[in-house]
Amino acid sequence: MDKAKKSRSSAKSWLTRAANALRQLTKEERVTKIAADAALKELESRLAAFDAAQMGVEDFLVDEDERDKDIDENGSYRDGVVAVRTAALEAFETLLQPVARPPSSITSTDSSLMTAKLPKVSLPKFNGNVTEFSSFWDQFQAHVERNDIADVTKFTYLMSLLEGDAKACVRGLAVTAPNYQKACQQLKERFGRKERVIFAHLQALLTLPVPQGTRKSTKELWKLMDELQCHVRSLETLGIDGKQYGVVLTPIILSRLPEDVRMEWARTGVKKEGDLEYLLKFLMTEIERRERSETFAVPPAKQRRIEPENPQPPTTSALPATSTSRPCCAVCNKMHATAKCWQLTRASMEDRRDRLRKAGLCFACLERGHYVKACKKRCPGCGKGHHRLLCVAMEQPRDVAAETPRSAPQEKQQPPPDTVFTAPSSAVASKYRNASLQTALVTVIAPDGRRIKATALLDSGADRSYVSHALVQKVRPRFVGRGRLSYAPFGSGKPTPIDYSMYEFCFDNVSSFACTLCEVPTVCAPIRRQAIPLEALQKLQPRPLSDDFANDRQLVIDILIGLDYYWEIMSGNSARLSPGLVAQQSKFGWVISGSFPTTMTSDVKNKVRNGPAMLCINGPSESLVRSMWDLDGIGISPDEPRSKEQVVYEEFRQKVSFDGERYEVSLPWNGKERELLDNRTAAEMRLASLKRKLSREPSLDEDYSRALNELESLGMVECVHESPANSHSGPVFYMPHRPVVKQTSATTKVRPVFDASARGCNGLSLNDCLHAGPSLLPSLVDVMLRFRRHAVALTADIKKAFLQIRVHPDDRDAHRFLVSDRESGAVRVLRFERVPFGNKASPFLLNATVRHHLSLQSPSPAVNELKENLYVDDWLSGADSAEEAKELLTDARAIMARAGMELVKWRSSNARDLLGLIDETSGMILGVQWDSETDCFRFDSGIDVPSDIVPTKRIVLSCIARFYDPLGLATPFVMEAKIIFQNIWRTGIAWDEALSVDQSDQFASWIGGLQILRTWQIPRRFSMALGWSQLQLIELHMFCDASESGYGAVVYVRYVEGGVHYARMVTSRARVAPLKSVTLPRLELLAALLGSRLIVAVRHALRLSAETPMFCWSDSMVTLGWIKGSPSRWKQFIANRVTEIQDHVDPSCWRHVPGLQNPADLLTRGVSAAALMRDPRWINGPDFDALMAYEPPVETAAVVHTLDELCLTSTSIIVNDSSRHLIDIERFSSYGKLSRTLAWVMRFVDNCRSAAADRRIGALHADELRAAERLLCMQVQHASYRDELHRLHRGLPVSKQSPLLALTPFLDEHGLMRVKGRLQESSLTYDEKHPVIVPNGHFALLLVRGLHLTLKHAGVSSLIAHVRASFCVPGLRRLVKRVKRECVRCKRFDSRPCNQAVAPMPAARITQAPPFSVVGLDYAGPLYCADCPGKKFYVLLITCAVVRAVHLELTSSLSLDEFLFAFKRFCARRGVPSIVYSDNARTFKGAASRLAEYFPSSVPKWRFIAPVSPWWGGWWERLVRSVKSSMKKSVGRRSLTKVELETVLTQIEACINSRPLTYVDVEEPEFILTPAHFLLGKLCNVRTEVLDLESPVSTVELDALFGDKAERLAHFWKLWSDHYLKDLPPLVSRFKTQGAPQVGSVVIVRDDATPRYKWPLGIVEETYRGRDGLIRTLKVRTQKGSIVRAIQNLHDLEISRSNEVSESEGNSSVQTRPRRNTRPPQRYCSE
Repeated sequence: MDKAKKSRSSAKSWLTRAANALRQLTKEERVTKIAADAALKELESRLAAFDAAQMGVEDFLVDEDERDKDIDENGSYRDGVVAVRTAALEAFETLLQPVARPPSSITSTDSSLMTAKLPKVSLPKFNGNVTEFSSFWDQFQAHVERNDIADVTKFTYLMSLLEGDAKACVRGLAVTAPNYQKACQQLKERFGRKERVIFAHLQALLTLPVPQGTRKSTKELWKLMDELQCHVRSLETLGIDGKQYGVVLTPIILSRLPEDVRMEWARTGVKKEGDLEYLLKFLMTEIERRERSETFAVPPAKQRRIEPENPQPPTTSALPATSTSRPCCAVCNKMHATAKCWQLTRASMEDRRDRLRKAGLCFACLERGHYVKACKKRCPGCGKGHHRLLCVAMEQPRDVAAETPRSAPQEKQQPPPDTVFTAPSSAVASKYRNASLQTALVTVIAPDGRRIKATALLDSGADRSYVSHALVQKVRPRFVGRGRLSYAPFGSGKPTPIDYSMYEFCFDNVSSFACTLCEVPTVCAPIRRQAIPLEALQKLQPRPLSDDFANDRQLVIDILIGLDYYWEIMSGNSARLSPGLVAQQSKFGWVISGSFPTTMTSDVKNKVRNGPAMLCINGPSESLVRSMWDLDGIGISPDEPRSKEQVVYEEFRQKVSFDGERYEVSLPWNGKERELLDNRTAAEMRLASLKRKLSREPSLDEDYSRALNELESLGMVECVHESPANSHSGPVFYMPHRPVVKQTSATTKVRPVFDASARGCNGLSLNDCLHAGPSLLPSLVDVMLRFRRHAVALTADIKKAFLQIRVHPDDRDAHRFLVSDRESGAVRVLRFERVPFGNKASPFLLNATVRHHLSLQSPSPAVNELKENLYVDDWLSGADSAEEAKELLTDARAIMARAGMELVKWRSSNARDLLGLIDETSGMILGVQWDSETDCFRFDSGIDVPSDIVPTKRIVLSCIARFYDPLGLATPFVMEAKIIFQNIWRTGIAWDEALSVDQSDQFASWIGGLQILRTWQIPRRFSMALGWSQLQLIELHMFCDASESGYGAVVYVRYVEGGVHYARMVTSRARVAPLKSVTLPRLELLAALLGSRLIVAVRHALRLSAETPMFCWSDSMVTLGWIKGSPSRWKQFIANRVTEIQDHVDPSCWRHVPGLQNPADLLTRGVSAAALMRDPRWINGPDFDALMAYEPPVETAAVVHTLDELCLTSTSIIVNDSSRHLIDIERFSSYGKLSRTLAWVMRFVDNCRSAAADRRIGALHADELRAAERLLCMQVQHASYRDELHRLHRGLPVSKQSPLLALTPFLDEHGLMRVKGRLQESSLTYDEKHPVIVPNGHFALLLVRGLHLTLKHAGVSSLIAHVRASFCVPGLRRLVKRVKRECVRCKRFDSRPCNQAVAPMPAARITQAPPFSVVGLDYAGPLYCADCPGKKFYVLLITCAVVRAVHLELTSSLSLDEFLFAFKRFCARRGVPSIVYSDNARTFKGAASRLAEYFPSSVPKWRFIAPVSPWWGGWWERLVRSVKSSMKKSVGRRSLTKVELETVLTQIEACINSRPLTYVDVEEPEFILTPAHFLLGKLCNVRTEVLDLESPVSTVELDALFGDKAERLAHFWKLWSDHYLKDLPPLVSRFKTQGAPQVGSVVIVRDDATPRYKWPLGIVEETYRGRDGLIRTLKVRTQKGSIVRAIQNLHDLEISRSNEVSESEGNSSVQTRPRRNTRPPQRYCSE
């Protein structure tokens, strides 16, 4: 410090001398230019030296007031020196101007120089790029400014060189001489300010564009080097040395370099991680070395087989496996599109890339055969060259967060452009100071001329400017466009993209100033600013202020001005008003910012002076808000098993060891430890920052040093001595550390915390390389519940638990850290010998070690308690007596001591009996306040909300989330706040928008309840005096309830102690009702489901037996009716939940409770703290004795009894009068409508017979629908089984002629006829044992149809099983099949495609004809050639239909012209065919119409197969597969040239033409017929023999040769006819007749490229029959027009034809006297 002050004093003296000399020089009359220039330069150099010395002194000034005072004193001195310099410049203005030489002053001696004419220099144009302004201005001054020309001419030159933002800056200035200097000044102020140029160069360095990829050419590396050098030189010119920013820039550049270059740097760049100069020298050397290496490389033309940098794909890589049109997944090889593969859609982004890379697929189109660089596909979300499955912008958050690996390279984690890096400057004041933001009152001019007041915040920490949605709605500004913005909220590591609108705003305060602002919902929360002291404001008078700084004001920020316009508004002039306040001049007036002291009155202490103002573009995500309520599911939501982490635990068990003193473990590395780099440079920087912080607080520095020395003295850390002998084999990593102060701690007030998440230069941290391991902890709620059982509570904590486990020596260097000696300042290197706290794997290592140790101990109560109730390092246990507690305490100490661990901080509820063993009496246990003296739980939430804070939705949610109540003791009170928050959510206000008056009052009332809740004491133990094991008749009681606001459940334990029943509340859970409207009965069912889960969880936590009585209480009769009924009778929503409830709790455990006695009613509506504390029902439960004797009200039972009586009366009516029916079943087509109609009729009858008070209103109840169903069954039984009912009513069995004799029917209590069966002793329900007999008729049809729809269109077997669970229907299987067959929805999804028998072969294929007279065409490909990169080639296959020969032509595209050229080549060599077959490709369609131009006299007949029917062309598709198979096997992975490819195709053609046409018998060899015999007369690979004929050849010999050829050809055709034709299969098994659509039929058109539910419907317009008279193709009219399809591509939906058989079967079946259904069969569907 003293040395710095001496240096400043010396510089100040020299500066004084230079200023005095310059001042004296200005007073002299005659001054030369040289003297003036020398004096000014001397002053400027001395001034720069003084500024450097001043900065050195300021670095040592820790106290803010002292530093401000020093700056004020020396700033005044410096201002005086600057004034001397300014006066000298004005005095020497004419002297220092350059003398312009007239054009005529060139002497004769200069004439020789004019002979060498230089080329014309063209000045560059300037578009507003700040980094290019200095170069542009220097060139403009050299060529224009310093020439002796008029200012108007200079202005003209200047305007011609400007464009873009630069031209807009001077737009509006007339081209006149006076305006030239103004234009120059404006350009310099906007683009030439030094600080802005420096910022632009630094920004360009941080966002330096580097080509993507892992390998880069020398040219690209030179480009990177040139960009770096350009910015670095510019910054050095501006006085910024590379050392000032190298530590930030060097890691970024390294992360973007190729891997091999980065590896070379790592070999030599030890401890150079922040040295930019060394990196530039290294890059220069490395690039020159690579350049020299490439100079001697062999030219690519001579090394074709060497793999190039962008290797060409193999020639056959894009050939599909088959020619079928059905999509096949390239990942799992199943029949679906690759983009819809479950293995891809369910995988993470990294796994998707790995799977696609292994499958050899293009990342853009998911096809084989090419790479993404050669693909034209683009992502629909972002427009980049990748598939939508690989698009980060389109990926929904899973997971989470879930899913971006922390070890990803830094270049993948950089946010995209326009990312918001910073939020508005925080206005958080220190403890005794207020803060003032840079705000301004502005007037915005609307497009219609209106002037609207707004508040603007000027923030140099934001890189964009924003406007609130509310101001946009008021102003209605001009819309400019839309854009995408990525923002990263504070504490978030991943930017989130959102779309925003941009608007143009004009301000009345500033002339000719307009800006484009981005619209956001809210800029920030309202801010309260205190008035600035009057003495500070008086220093600015009479200058205009930008805002009202003299009065207290609540600021609602409407506009935020970021760096894009900040320096256009700020002029640069400033004035210091006080040590903490600075005023700056802006276009809106003088803005004041900084901090100022305040008096600490009691009123001020309770006020929020300046709340944080953070830019929140939108609020927390829905998943984040949902996670706030995860506490509601603790204890009732099962943990998902994680198999991968179990492997980590198994590896731990194999490696853990015990040396007799303590356990030694190895770190669970995840395979990335080899990539972990030495980060000592970064650790040294963090240590230097820590030293500066601790130097300001000596007491903290001393305590922190003591804590570190204690670790070393205890042997937990050791000093590292670097030497060759002490070489390390494992990874080396330095963990930064900092002190954490916890005044409430009883032992360690200050402790060091180590940062294992600090990243190295490659973006990798220690935690990124470690497994977190599985969670081995018991449930926190279970531990707390078991803690309440004991009469004597006992808690303890493992002393320095993590530090009691030793780390394997190979892993210790990963836990290094640096410390600085307080006395000498020397830096020492230490490393942990034990497991440190802060490592991601530390909790797992501790829990796994303790579990392993306990598994080796002998079984005992202490071991069992430690296993079940040890949560991390906190142990919560107890016993039934003090003696047992002492024994447990002693045993636990001994057990843990054998592991080298010590249990400390002992607390007990019976400290007097355990005197001498207990350390503490009060404190927190697992986050809950427990007073061991009173043995009660207490609430001290720690939520202190100032009285004058502006409540917002964000603040309400924050307060709710901070209230910690794992046991649910105060759930009704928390429920009140949740209901308030949900009501706020429904209003749709923004997160930081102020609440309404009513909402604010409700929230303030709830906050006031927090103070009342602090006085509430809740007994910890369940029992009154006895121990848990001594309690008798323990019962669990659960109460559930629901309201429109929410639903919840509470569990009580009831027991007998001393002959008296007692009850205690155990736990509770509650949730708010969904925002989507749900009926109250369904909410009651949700409450019952929550309660069933909760009571089972409590029974498991308290270790109660399965025989423990459980009682579940609900005040909803509807819910009880659902639970006690069969789930299959209800809709899916009800059935699913009833099924789960019955799985948890037996239906017999459910009972009805009156609403006034239900304690769960407090949960559903929320109550205040005072009301909750006053209500005795909450803690002790209701009057259980009265509840156990309670029966449902008389009127409730009377309703059920009346319905039963009504059913019996109706039964007697039906039996006595057969001509009358209660309801005509035949008129109904829906079972649900039928039953509900009858239920409403029965209610009407019952209400007519009842008093007004007993009448039912509202929706139908379950018991009413059941009564209606019984009545319907009685009606149909009476209609069909009259004789049987009559005999059973008289007590006689049914007659032997009855079809029901085998069923042994009997009458139940309601008079229904049921099956007796043999299942009376089973555990099935009554309906399943004795199903109701229902005759096969219209009622049974409606019943099965309704159940079919209820079961979501179940299949035949499932539907039969559900019907037989309650009913017995004769001929049920036939009836179910009919229902399934008549269901339109099922038929649409289950129907099979139509089909016909195989057609006879065309005559042209089985008639002798010259080769290639009848041909078929098709394409195969694409193929790739090495000499034509990126170009696709295709193979045109032409096959003969008669002799099955092939002809292959290579084409460069699928265009019509290419095909015509290939076809003409074929015709020139093989002849013009008479008939051509092909599919319906556009190329073939076009060729068919243009063949007449080329073959006018012999145009072939072109015949097309049916569209989308590749099997029609199977005789050429089969040969296409043969060609592909030969190509793949012969070419393999090679990349051929075009000439090579043509050669290979010709050879394949010869091979295929040499294949046998007939069966080849190996044992009896005979002549083998091939297509080549018809083309050449021999096999293609047989050498041609030249006949040695004497010359000249006679006519006789020629005739003999011709005859021999004719005989051979005839022999060939004979073999073709006898063997080839007759061996063709007479029948194709897969072509069998299926379906027969006719004109007018409704069909589905099959489309394998889309899901079945998207297949279009159509109506058959016309049918086309084949030669055999069968329908082969049909013309179908769809929504998009008429199309022609083969019958195999259609699914017939007509039901009438399919029912003809079923109707005949139904009429012939045995009927039991049902009424004949004369109505025609009808279609039906679920809709």
